[in-house]
Amino acid sequence: MTLLIASALGCPMGPPDHEEESVEPPVVGGIEVVPSVVFAAPGAKVALRARLRTTTGDIMPPLSSYAPAWSWVTSAVNVSIVNLASLTAPVPSPAYTTEVLVPPSMGATDLAVEATFAGHSEQATIMIREAIGDQVVSEVASNAYPVIALIHGMLGASCVEYSDEKPVAFVGTASVGDFSAACSDLFNPWGRVALFAPDRRMGFARTDWSPASDVVNFATGAVPGQLVQQALGIPIEVHLTMWVPTGAATTDAGGPQAEALAEADRANYIYGTSYAGFKIVVDEVKPRSLPSVLVGPDPNWCAGVPAQLDPEIPSSAFGPDKVNVIYVDALVDQPLADTYPVVSYAGYRGYSCPASTHGVIILIEWASKFPNTLAHELAHAMALRKPPLPHDGHTADIGGFHLSDNLMLTSVDDQVLIARGHLSLGQVFRMNVDATSWINPPVRPPGAPIAQLATGQDAPPVCQCDPYSAKPCPPLYVDIWPWNTSFWPSVGCSP
Repeated sequence: MTLLIASALGCPMGPPDHEEESVEPPVVGGIEVVPSVVFAAPGAKVALRARLRTTTGDIMPPLSSYAPAWSWVTSAVNVSIVNLASLTAPVPSPAYTTEVLVPPSMGATDLAVEATFAGHSEQATIMIREAIGDQVVSEVASNAYPVIALIHGMLGASCVEYSDEKPVAFVGTASVGDFSAACSDLFNPWGRVALFAPDRRMGFARTDWSPASDVVNFATGAVPGQLVQQALGIPIEVHLTMWVPTGAATTDAGGPQAEALAEADRANYIYGTSYAGFKIVVDEVKPRSLPSVLVGPDPNWCAGVPAQLDPEIPSSAFGPDKVNVIYVDALVDQPLADTYPVVSYAGYRGYSCPASTHGVIILIEWASKFPNTLAHELAHAMALRKPPLPHDGHTADIGGFHLSDNLMLTSVDDQVLIARGHLSLGQVFRMNVDATSWINPPVRPPGAPIAQLATGQDAPPVCQCDPYSAKPCPPLYVDIWPWNTSFWPSVGCSP
């Protein structure tokens, strides 16, 4: 038998986290593999990802010299290594990936796979099963990356909510337990399944679980008697115009326009590997001689940005259906509206003005930006802002997030050691569903009906203030990667 492993949101600059010229090679402190458990049918392809942590818990960059070795714990299995391409953009992968081809003739069994590096190892289990009980079906598996389901309903005598149920990863079909009814609470008086895929939009099904075996179908060609849901669609497109300063210093040989496009590609890669369901589409990149922008003491200072940029950017460029990303020479003076604490540092690398009659305006300081600043600010525009207060969408002091790897950290230098390039499933859910997200009303791209399905309300909800609550949205920290539960601060917030 042969198996092939084939807000008006400001982001304060703060002090640099590392001096590039003095960075020592990191010391490996641990390894993680996801999915830790994945359901697969005979004949399926399954992609597994590994990442390394330092002794302080930081995520290590994906260096070829630090690539882990993959092997089978299951005996008498031959192993070959296949390198997988990135999902959406030619940028370094945040994880070391291997692919498993399960023989069509394989019967029900558990396969244990192990990633090892520098004396550290971690196992994952591929469960080869014929589906039984309640099931979730999806045909989507780009490059064999499993899809991920979050389940809600009565499991036995317990109400299983997003905060209780670990994500279920699968290729093809997953057995998710024996759900018998919906949870009878104010926000969710019915069952639900949210589905995340690497190259499709988020899917959502309201389900009336029965005592019999139910099938929630996200595949094409629904079968009568199943709990029917349309197939997952293509990613939601977020169209934007980029304005870049002419003659600016650049690290890209192609100049400012090429560098800005590379940052859009990087945003797409981060959203793709985080299963966000979005695709950034750059309609135009326009060079201009852009001035500094005064952010001033007025809490509503964003409304005056178009006037500050005139005549370099005409007023016709702005509108309620527009997203403009504007690279400026400098953002000066800290706005009083921002509540994130900044000590002795003025200015921001980026600032995401809330949607208005001018649309979404994202300002990025050219000289101080990081490679992931654009992705970070766009995530603010898609609901990772207030609430919860006082965090403005940043995760530095929200429990369940490590202080190194999440895209919504601030003042983290993602050019040096930490690839600040991941969003949790809880964050992705909010970006798709929350009323403050750019993809929801009053601006809704075609084919984005998730918000109403997610709560049963006539209008999209504002996800709860409490970042740990599952009503009506899952806690922000819920994720496929291991949760960090060592830091649970007391969080206060207002609606």
